[in-house]
Amino acid sequence: MNNEIREALAYDDVLLVPKLSNIYSRKNVDISSFLTNKIKLNMPIISANMDTVTESAMAIEMARQGGLGIIHRFLTIDDQVKEILKVKRSEAIVIENPYTLTPEHNLKDAKILMQDKNITGIPITDNVGRYVGILTNTDMMFEDNLLKQIKDLMTPKEKSIIGDINKDIENAKEILKQNKIEKLPLIDSKGILKGLITAKDITNREKHPLATKDKKGRLLVGAAVGVKGDYLDRTEALIKVGCDVLCIDVAHGHHDMTLSTIKNIKDRFGDVQIIAGNVATAEGTLDLINAGADCIKVGVGGGCFAAGTRVLMSNGIYKNIEEIKAGERVINKNGEPVNVKKAFCTGIKEVRKIRNSIFYEETHVTPEHRYWVGDLNTSSIETIQSRGYVRLLQKQSKTIPKASKYKWKEVKDFRQDVLLIPREIKFELEQYFKINLKKRVGGNWIIRYKYLNDVSLEPCYELGYIFGTFLGDGSSHSGISKKNSRVGSVRWYFGKHEIDKVNKLMKFIINIFNKECKVTYKENIIQVILYYKPFSDFLQSFGKKKNKELPQKYLINNREYLQGILDGLIDTDGNIEERGRIRFSNTSIKLIELFNIVHYLLKGVFPNNQKKKISKGNLKNANLDNFSQSYISEIINTGEKRLSEDYQVVKLLKNEKTDLCVKVYDLEIDCPTHSFIANNAIVHNSICITRIQTGCGVPQLTAVMDSAKVANEVGITVIADGGIKQSGDIVKALAAGASTVMLGNMLAGTDESPGQTIIKEGRKYKIYRGMAGFGANKSKKERESGKDDADISDVVPEGVEGTIPYRGKVTEVIYQLIGGLKSGMSYCGSKSINELWKNAEFIRITGAGMKESRHHDVDLLK
Repeated sequence: MNNEIREALAYDDVLLVPKLSNIYSRKNVDISSFLTNKIKLNMPIISANMDTVTESAMAIEMARQGGLGIIHRFLTIDDQVKEILKVKRSEAIVIENPYTLTPEHNLKDAKILMQDKNITGIPITDNVGRYVGILTNTDMMFEDNLLKQIKDLMTPKEKSIIGDINKDIENAKEILKQNKIEKLPLIDSKGILKGLITAKDITNREKHPLATKDKKGRLLVGAAVGVKGDYLDRTEALIKVGCDVLCIDVAHGHHDMTLSTIKNIKDRFGDVQIIAGNVATAEGTLDLINAGADCIKVGVGGGCFAAGTRVLMSNGIYKNIEEIKAGERVINKNGEPVNVKKAFCTGIKEVRKIRNSIFYEETHVTPEHRYWVGDLNTSSIETIQSRGYVRLLQKQSKTIPKASKYKWKEVKDFRQDVLLIPREIKFELEQYFKINLKKRVGGNWIIRYKYLNDVSLEPCYELGYIFGTFLGDGSSHSGISKKNSRVGSVRWYFGKHEIDKVNKLMKFIINIFNKECKVTYKENIIQVILYYKPFSDFLQSFGKKKNKELPQKYLINNREYLQGILDGLIDTDGNIEERGRIRFSNTSIKLIELFNIVHYLLKGVFPNNQKKKISKGNLKNANLDNFSQSYISEIINTGEKRLSEDYQVVKLLKNEKTDLCVKVYDLEIDCPTHSFIANNAIVHNSICITRIQTGCGVPQLTAVMDSAKVANEVGITVIADGGIKQSGDIVKALAAGASTVMLGNMLAGTDESPGQTIIKEGRKYKIYRGMAGFGANKSKKERESGKDDADISDVVPEGVEGTIPYRGKVTEVIYQLIGGLKSGMSYCGSKSINELWKNAEFIRITGAGMKESRHHDVDLLK
């Protein structure tokens, strides 16, 4: 084992030192670079092979700007090939094999082809490919008979302008101009159609002089392939239609499967250009190069969580990870309150979904994120069942040398492991509160009303029970009486046989408020009504329906009060099962979380949780979207058996791959354990100084520098993939040795990225591909299951972000980034990327320096 620990840096940890410059204009800065030794780009930016970023529209615009787009692989082979063809046919010196029809086709056929392929004219050929005419929009004008044959509409060969494939390519522009036509068919000496030149292609060449093109004048484009299944068939199909470079797409590229994939593709298809990755170490870079890779993609970022992941805070509540701010306090793996140092979005990444036994919702997390687990892979299932988790975890592993079974482990490596949560959590809770309910005793709106304290509420069992029953099944109301005065009431609801609970509540209300309640009976419901406006107004802060919660300041460390809350919740929305298990069910996730925390504070064990399946029952025509999701917290009789000396064992119920790429978030925790609690399991933060080990995330600047150093020695290029949040980071990545950078999140949300544009609360967003079609996905699931009430929670992962802010045209984003890149290079006295490699000098900045370098009252262009 290598025991060396060294410092590893991210882009935010450094600045470039300004140097003497003789560059008088950004126009004098050359940003061209090599993607591979055989592919030169006119700008060093590539769009990521993600289904939220790159399909044909993005790839076309990236190539026109001088870069390149990598078509993602979450498509069928045929669909991915079609995306490549759209790029290749979008511009060319000559369109080879243009779309054609025969004279016997009809107008309907022509219109369908034109609309499908986004073209405005079709060469017409006979059955052996001889050119016989051309059909354009002009020929179809004012014709309504869709069954009319093309031969009766087209401009025949005798009247059309044609060119010789061997003579007229160079002067095609002049031919189009003189004859005032938009398309020039090219034929050979036998009259066979060999190609097509369009005015649009010539105009585009002049409009985009920096466009990256192949030898035939077509835009460059890449495509992603995997390492399993159909990757060789996919590769063959992509190469046939002119794909210029392949990107082997795996999260952790330093793997035997990646190496064998590179070798297999090279052996079968020869000199195809291959981008391989992702890696974060010099060792991984060298292994990919030795396998035959032409370019190395660097960036194995730390793991991250999707929006909606609930983090346990030091005050006993949960917050969405995307809402947490630096300086807030969370619970670490030892159950201690610690500070959040940083909270940030790490981009859009592929996620897995896992579920554990003590949290109500699935966790969407990147495959490489690390959890603190109990490793039981050396024990058989029979042994686990007979001896139990805790007993086995207390013994060291059977490995040589023996070691603790508690360890950090990446999600993708989970097998027979259990998750963990601290046994003793030191919440930062108050011991006491006092609530003064004031009653109006005089005055008016002109001279102001006068109020006096009427009732003081202090923590006790009775108040806890009143709060608990209200949260479980109560409501507060306010309004105007017939005498035009404001009135308020609080109502509780019980089943018709629950008169003992009604009497218990009424007794406690008399004790606390010295007021009688009104009881009404409606069908199967007993309603308890307290007419007391100050308390009704106070309870407005508890929320309504699925947004109900106990305000944080009323969660305190008073056992009698907490027992009252727990009993009140159980008496309203709870029930006791035949096996003696107590179940609490509610549509509010915050009440499920409250139930869990209160039970932990009283009993030292977190209950089991689950999501209740949504079912239509006998309501056949009901819309599932109108049903509220319910959740269950279940107190089990044997919960104490899952307690070890330091942890509660948490069963891992699900660990599945998904096709989702979503915006993900992470925290940096200011403590030696670098840990926090996410969805009731101990997890590691992804940003920290760590022991160097293959396969773990390395901060991006260090990863690029390490990989580029060894790659450049053997003449191989490097792509910096990830960690780039603004144009200054691009300068740093290139200065560190990268030839190009890959952008994902910065380009998602543009017009050219896949997905539909929507307006939400007055702002524009793009819906993620795969997220917009939930209705279609649900229908497919229902068809497959043969049921109408298929659980929509399996289709729609609640809380996972499905939208990204709209960013306009990608050309505008690129323009800003290139401007920043050229400015940064000029500050370094570098007219080219080669000079930037030689001139760059980094300095480490402190936290104070980082704060000073941030914008103050102006916004950075991102």
